[in-house]
Amino acid sequence: NRKTGDRVVARRDGSTIRVSTVTRPLLDENGTVVAIVGCSEEVGALRLAEQQTRDLSEHFRAAVKAGGLGTWRWSTADREMVWDERLEALFGLAPGGFDGRFETYVSLLHPDERDTILSTVREAMATRSVFRVESKVVWPDGSLHWIAGAGGVGSGSPSPSDQGNAANCAAASASASSAARSHSKAARRSSAASSS
Repeated sequence: NRKTGDRVVARRDGSTIRVSTVTRPLLDENGTVVAIVGCSEEVGALRLAEQQTRDLSEHFRAAVKAGGLGTWRWSTADREMVWDERLEALFGLAPGGFDGRFETYVSLLHPDERDTILSTVREAMATRSVFRVESKVVWPDGSLHWIAGAGGVGSGSPSPSDQGNAANCAAASASASSAARSHSKAARRSSAASSS
């Protein structure tokens, strides 16, 4: 049977390295093991990079959860848009309620905000840059909510129809309703003071 695993080995100079070893037996016509063959590869740097990636992912998940953020990503190559459950909740959808279509996202934006938001996103897509937006969204029950978001755009994996223009977008959003209410109240107080 083939066996694979990591182990630490000592060099002649006394230093140690981590290697990944694969071994398998060689059998004769009677099924008797006559030899063991194997190969080893130094994997210390690879395992360190893997651990750093896991640590970074955990750090990201903790920060997103603590900030109450919803995240999404969008690929123009296949027009796939993926939302996490927190973002679905920010848009008033049940878990799994987003169908992955960009058109659905647009339909959830308040009509007064759509052109501005889409123009900002298109510009970021064209220039491969970051963007920040704040907009009203319409929940399925008809209620209005404010959401603030920020994201970045990078080059994606091209498809034949994209002619090298594919892009990947990743972003995070959070509820801005409290801030929007405070701003609205402050604006009303300022307006009242000016008219008195």
